[in-house]
Amino acid sequence: MYKKVVKKQKAKQRSSFFVKKDDLVEVISGQQGQTTTGKISKVLARKNQVIVEGVNLRTKHVKPMKEGDTGQIVRRELPIHISNIKRIVE
Repeated sequence: MYKKVVKKQKAKQRSSFFVKKDDLVEVISGQQGQTTTGKISKVLARKNQVIVEGVNLRTKHVKPMKEGDTGQIVRRELPIHISNIKRIVE
């Protein structure tokens, strides 16, 4: 009466990037400016993004969770797209 529907699983594609963790890169476009350089701290392969130390810093205001705690202002590094960076050859 009912047909069993079988979904085909997609083959996982491993994408290779031109940069790896701990590479020295330069930001070539975007809000961060063109002369900003830094070291890659994390590569987000599925999103095609990287986190570069000292680049794309944002502030987050954290509320106190427990009674007696104080709030904080935390500065975090957010990811930028892989197309906005250039590897610096050492």
